[in-house]
Amino acid sequence: MNLENLVTTPIELFQQIHGLEREHLLQRASQREYGRGDFIALAGERWPYLCLVEEGQINLVKTSTEGRMLGAAKISVGELFISPTIIDDWGLPASLSLSTPTSVYLWHRDDVLRGIKNNPEAMWAMCAWFVRRMRQASGYIEEMAFQPVASRLARLILEGSQGVDRPLMRRDMTLNEIATMIGTTGVMVCKLLHRFSEEGILEVTRADLNITDERALRELAGVDSLGS
Repeated sequence: MNLENLVTTPIELFQQIHGLEREHLLQRASQREYGRGDFIALAGERWPYLCLVEEGQINLVKTSTEGRMLGAAKISVGELFISPTIIDDWGLPASLSLSTPTSVYLWHRDDVLRGIKNNPEAMWAMCAWFVRRMRQASGYIEEMAFQPVASRLARLILEGSQGVDRPLMRRDMTLNEIATMIGTTGVMVCKLLHRFSEEGILEVTRADLNITDERALRELAGVDSLGS
């Protein structure tokens, strides 16, 4: 997908930057490609960029003092990540890690702020983006605090099965990477997948997690639909 097509998708920030400022922003985009296991930036780093995902997915992760990693959010194709460093010049609150090969477009703060300052509606759109992220973070913290690990794993599998021909989740993440996304350990993920398999909820292969009882998985995840 080329940049022009990406920025004409429903991304409100880009929709509110017009004319010469829009052309300038398109010209200033820097395309970068990363491999699985790479980090685009680390927590605490002053990383003054706006990032648009072209292919793959960015995982925002926090690392404890003991070295344990916890997923904080996912940025998928066609979505933005706006570094808070663009606004306050402080370091990133989380690392930007990759569990799959990923291609992104980056814009430096100077180019982003030029477009926003000359298009007030774009400033409002950026504020709205930060508010949405704050609400998502609040929901994520609530989920980690109150939802059982089995339910979090069930929800992750359901989300990963969207957009495929049959109800399955590709095993493109290691057990430890899955554990990072749901706030547990690789050993616990292994045990739960084995349990789901014994209960007839999943068929676990080396390549896929094939959902064999979607109703049971939804009940375990506590959702009525994938959008819940």
